[in-house]
Amino acid sequence: MTGEESAHLTLESGNMSACHINMANIYDVARDAGVSIATVSRVFHGKESVGADLRERVLAAADQLGYRPHRLARALARGRRNILGLMLPTEISHPFYGLLAEGVARAAKEYGYEVMVGLAARPSTESYVEAATELQDSRVSGMLLCAGAATVRAFTEGRRADAPPVVAVGCVPEVDVPIVTVDEEKAGYELTRYLLGLGHESIAMLGWGGEPRALGREHGYVRAMDEAGLPTMMYEGERTMAGGVKTARELMGRGRAVTALMTFNDPMALGAMRGLHEVGLRVPEDMSVAGFDGIPQGACSIPALTTVELPVDEMARKAVDMLGRHVGFCEDDDCEDKILINPRLVVRDSCRPPSTTGDGFER
Repeated sequence: MTGEESAHLTLESGNMSACHINMANIYDVARDAGVSIATVSRVFHGKESVGADLRERVLAAADQLGYRPHRLARALARGRRNILGLMLPTEISHPFYGLLAEGVARAAKEYGYEVMVGLAARPSTESYVEAATELQDSRVSGMLLCAGAATVRAFTEGRRADAPPVVAVGCVPEVDVPIVTVDEEKAGYELTRYLLGLGHESIAMLGWGGEPRALGREHGYVRAMDEAGLPTMMYEGERTMAGGVKTARELMGRGRAVTALMTFNDPMALGAMRGLHEVGLRVPEDMSVAGFDGIPQGACSIPALTTVELPVDEMARKAVDMLGRHVGFCEDDDCEDKILINPRLVVRDSCRPPSTTGDGFER
């Protein structure tokens, strides 16, 4: 970790258990191998200044003593690069990124690989690129990039020829690297068509504009509304629970007749439900609410949230397989370099036909 700019951690798939206490330490290894502690440290950090014979002596002493340093250090010491990098943006509080990391770790584990996660310290392209460069220089075999198209381009353009291969995950398809992503426009279109099918004609979108994922969903929403001959209503807002509360309250104060809300993601939808409650509106009796991503919390809300589910496990699996084909540990010759995964509409309790007592709520 470089302090201000980024953080790296290693994920391993499997159940957590009690810590195994290993009595052997680096001092014991140095004594038995007849070398200094500094030499042992250099071996387990993969430093090239240690000769092959000396390296083998240190490793043999460590094995004899049962010394188990961090698995990443052991991989470096033996010259292996069985580590994949997963570069995430700063918004890791969103459950999507945790689920993606878990799925990537599980898939990588099946190939005998571990996952090192890189995090940008600030929500900027520069910070992301700097942290991704550090992750790239950590002897990873390949990298998965979870970022917008512009950020992916900023990192991949001009990289050195021997840089590890990369696969983009979850951004728009218009990037010049292998990619696994969801059909965002189809997601927006299908959710809008569902609300239209319930009879809603005044459907507002919250938290839109700017980010490529939002633009894809926005295009689907606009296409469905245009086909129905209805006007669009799009409002920006912070894409968090707190942002959903604030944006929903503000929208209800604008005097627009609205019967259904679509939000950029599920956390914002859950916040919007709270905001509507605070101004005296019931979901779904007075207002239908729907989100995107399919996070587990949405199934537990009251009412349970209608959403468009992103198949995170499938995305993770296909991304690791695709990266493995370029790294060399996956022999799936049928794996393409651009995979577009279909989203899935999950209908729950937060949407219903609009009230017949009026044309919407004007606050």
